This record gives sequence, C-alpha cells and structure tokens, in this order.
Amino acid sequence: MDGSTATLLAENGGGLIQDTRLAVLDALLPAVPPEAADEEPEVAIFLAAAHLLEGRLGDAAAQLELAERLSARVPDERRKRVELRLARTRLWLDRLREERASAREAMRPVAASEDLSPAELRVVRFLPTNLSAPEIAAELFVSANTVRTHMRHIYFKLGVHSRREAVDRARELGLLAPSRLAA
Repeated sequence: MDGSTATLLAENGGGLIQDTRLAVLDALLPAVPPEAADEEPEVAIFLAAAHLLEGRLGDAAAQLELAERLSARVPDERRKRVELRLARTRLWLDRLREERASAREAMRPVAASEDLSPAELRVVRFLPTNLSAPEIAAELFVSANTVRTHMRHIYFKLGVHSRREAVDRARELGLLAPSRLAA
C-alpha cells in the first residue's frame, strides 16, 4: 500500500473517530489488507479506531503502539499529521478506559455499615437466624416484600449472592457479632 492510499484511509478513519459510524467502518475494513498496518502508521491508527468502536481496548492499544513505532519512519511532511492522529486516538482510548473504570467502580460493593440504610441494618441483624422473610417481616412490622427488597439491596451492597455470604460479610465488617460456633 503506498503512502497516499494509507493517508486517504487514515483520513477516513479520522472521521470515524469523530463520528463513530459503524456502518462506514464495516464498509472500509474489508478494503484494508492485513499487512498494511505493519507498514503504515495511519493504517494502524485506523485499525485502532476500529477496535475502539468495537470495545476492544487491548487490541486498540496494541495498534497504537505499532503506529507509534512506525511513525519514526514517516517522512517529516507526514509526521505531524500522524502524531496528531495518534494523540487523538490515544485520548479516545484513555477516555474509554476511564469510562470502564468508572463503571466498574460504580458496580463495586460497599465496604462500610454507613452505606446500608437503617432499615437494611435492622434486616441484617435477623439474617443469622433461621427466620424466613415473612417471619422477619412480622418481627419488624413490615411486609415480607419489604424484607425481600431490603435483602436484595443488602446482597448487592455487600457484594454477595446468598444469605450465608451476607452473614459472613456482615461479620467481617463488624455489623454482626462473631459466630459463637467459630470459637
């Protein structure tokens, strides 16, 4: 692939970075010979953008590393454009990584009792018992559905999937006294 073809392809890729139009990407990708990315940094940048659009951040990072290595061999008249495209695509990659990290952080279970509501804390105290949800509800003077809802929230906030795990986690956090059987 000659430099002008690579430049044309990369310019189309630059539009993809800004517009993120998957239909255009689907139309352009078959035209890219597999070995082209190993020769031209613009093609590697274009493929990095394609990977970003598909959510494959690791593949995008690898293509950007390749593009960076290839950019050292680019003639001076193209280098500035290549470096600008690299910077823009790296910025896009960084933003997507930050978004993923934020999403993971939002899904992370809580670690402290102050993140459980007072009503949830009242239900936590009944979890080690053999009482069913309706029986706990009767003790707390609320409906069984309310207790089940609190239990779902407790499980989510403690990052567990069962009543037994919730009890163990609550003990780890000091929300419940240690088990007498553990002594």
